[in-house]
Amino acid sequence: MVSCGDNSVKPENSNTEKSLDSGSRTCDDFWAVYIPSDTVKIQLLEEILEKEKSLSNENAKLLKAIVTDLKHARSLDSLPLIFEHPLFPIHRLGKDQIGVLGYSNPQEVDGQWEDFSKEDQLLKKDFGYQSIDSVGKLVFFPKTYDKLYPLTKPSIYWYSMKKKGKSSLSAMGYMGDECLSYFQYSMNLSSDEEKEDIIFGSPYSLDLEFVSKPEIDKKFSSQMVKNCLDCPTNYSDQKVFAKLIGTNIYFTQADSWPINNKLKAPSRSMVLLKSDGSVVTIWNSELDLFGCGCL
Repeated sequence: MVSCGDNSVKPENSNTEKSLDSGSRTCDDFWAVYIPSDTVKIQLLEEILEKEKSLSNENAKLLKAIVTDLKHARSLDSLPLIFEHPLFPIHRLGKDQIGVLGYSNPQEVDGQWEDFSKEDQLLKKDFGYQSIDSVGKLVFFPKTYDKLYPLTKPSIYWYSMKKKGKSSLSAMGYMGDECLSYFQYSMNLSSDEEKEDIIFGSPYSLDLEFVSKPEIDKKFSSQMVKNCLDCPTNYSDQKVFAKLIGTNIYFTQADSWPINNKLKAPSRSMVLLKSDGSVVTIWNSELDLFGCGCL
């Protein structure tokens, strides 16, 4: 089974072709653009950093931070909080619920499986975290958050389909059930900002051009090969909404607005349009609303 959560990984049998779709495209072709290896991503980003001398300072910082993350494996002691990553998804999961989301990331450490997230470490001491009484509920932990940030709450830059803004993060919470679990940082937004279709966030004040690119959108459908995933994906539904100025890097979203009630795996991605016309995913986050974690 392939997780539909953040940073999905290939299934163990991904080298075996499951199906063919458009023309002679295989699952291996699909994986090469959907989840390229870290080595490939690093090479592509380093080429941009070397060639594109007109990159703004913040845009260069983003690409360098992604390269650093890809190059260096983190230990449990050095894990960043969700909003400290170079990019992170923001979702509106209800009329009054919008926030930065992060997902459980189980990894084997010293022979045991642990949730490889800083939030899990912080909340383990809190009564009720992942308890029977909290199943299926978004529970906030003000004491833990206030202890972490006793004076000033951290801020992030957010990006919608047409603008960017800045918001402090008001609270830290966790929602866990059998099929979907996530950590959430709620945002302090004005009434006007609440109306924005906010898609992702970053520690960096990026220089973006808000554009649509139907010619790139079509490539997601042409690159898709059916039945290569064990879980639903909305890869082919992605739409470009912004370009990272000074590069051929674009930001995409697959969602329905104002609240997703159509897609099984709404997503946010950063992709690179290569010189050969293919579109390679550099960063991706999918929210598993289908419940693939239950299968």
